[in-house]
Amino acid sequence: MGDDPDRVTPGVDWESWLRRWERMQARHLHDRAGRIEVLAEACGLAPGQPSVRIVELGCGPGGILGALAERHPGARLVGLDHDPVLLAIARATAGRRPDTALVDVDLRRPDWTDRLRGAAGIADGDGFGAVVSSTALHWLEPDQLGQVYAGAYRLLRPAGILLNADRLAFGEARLDALAERMRQTQEAEPSRAEDWTTWWAGIAAEPALAALHAERERRFPPTSHAHGHSCTEDDHLRLLRAAGFSRVAKLWAWYDSAVLCALR
Repeated sequence: MGDDPDRVTPGVDWESWLRRWERMQARHLHDRAGRIEVLAEACGLAPGQPSVRIVELGCGPGGILGALAERHPGARLVGLDHDPVLLAIARATAGRRPDTALVDVDLRRPDWTDRLRGAAGIADGDGFGAVVSSTALHWLEPDQLGQVYAGAYRLLRPAGILLNADRLAFGEARLDALAERMRQTQEAEPSRAEDWTTWWAGIAAEPALAALHAERERRFPPTSHAHGHSCTEDDHLRLLRAAGFSRVAKLWAWYDSAVLCALR
């Protein structure tokens, strides 16, 4: 499927899949709407308003890109992901806006920033006002995460901001156990939404998405997603500062879920 990255598979109710994704994410993530509100509001601090350029790393099916477009109607948005299924949903939903571009780039590659610029048609001297991500970077190994933070720093304009909403382990057994217990308590509450496994089972059962799903399985074998959430909050702070960010602050938190803001 990578040979034709802009192709949109016909005969699929893309909006329905996006709504199902948003409900599933809300089931698993405490106050997901609140954290997205923080991301969207903080992007207003980025230089270059109102036509600021924002890139989302791991944009998934495009729900957050939609929220950013509503909050910042003059912004130029770029969504980056390497999951062919989620990118297909994003292209058919958020990607319909003329100010939004979707690119297929693997953040695990050391040249991901060059590939992003090439795919999005962005010149070397033309930087971003904001780099955002939500529940995407925890799949990276620590050295890969450091590489992504360093690349994000290079992409940003002076005074630009990086925003990462994700689960940041405390690195202390009792606190991590408390956070896990609170997540389990939240997910045990009655919910009509699918869970992660059920959502992906639905994708696998959709005939029109068979080729995209097969390509996803090739790109992400099960073992590659078995080590998520390996970095602690201290790891993130250390890697952000090593990347060159001058100031790092926590804008929002619920146990080990947080929104970090790093200023260039």
